[in-house]
Amino acid sequence: MTDKRGRLVKASAAFGAAGAGVVLTAAPAAAAPMVTPTTGLHDGQSVSVTWGPSVGGPTYVSAVECSGPVPAGIIFGPTLDQCDGSTGSQLSQVRGSGSYQGNILVRKSIAPPSGAVTCTNQCSIVVVASYANQTPPFAEVSGSVPITFK
Repeated sequence: MTDKRGRLVKASAAFGAAGAGVVLTAAPAAAAPMVTPTTGLHDGQSVSVTWGPSVGGPTYVSAVECSGPVPAGIIFGPTLDQCDGSTGSQLSQVRGSGSYQGNILVRKSIAPPSGAVTCTNQCSIVVVASYANQTPPFAEVSGSVPITFK
């Protein structure tokens, strides 16, 4: 299911992404974000997230904590059901580059729509980018980086 080209997809309004609607588009090849640190984390610890989107010009980019791995690509309705939107943190564009950077406070216990989870070794950080200014609008997920807690 890595090739979603030519499929009808629904852009997500999750995490501040603007504009939901059915669109026809090719899935960009999203690069995995860089997250530091990823192991031995404490509840409430700040971690750094850096990401370079596969398509230029996202209108909103944020990092969020999820209860497990999330595949990279165009967002489908249930794609982010395992992500806790309350953990979301906006990333800012790095001056002079197409990359985005910011920090997210990770939590050992999260409450995504799919059900509350206490993270041990299964949680992850993903980046969500909204392209509301594109025709047609869409949103993509970076793919996930696993995180572990003490």
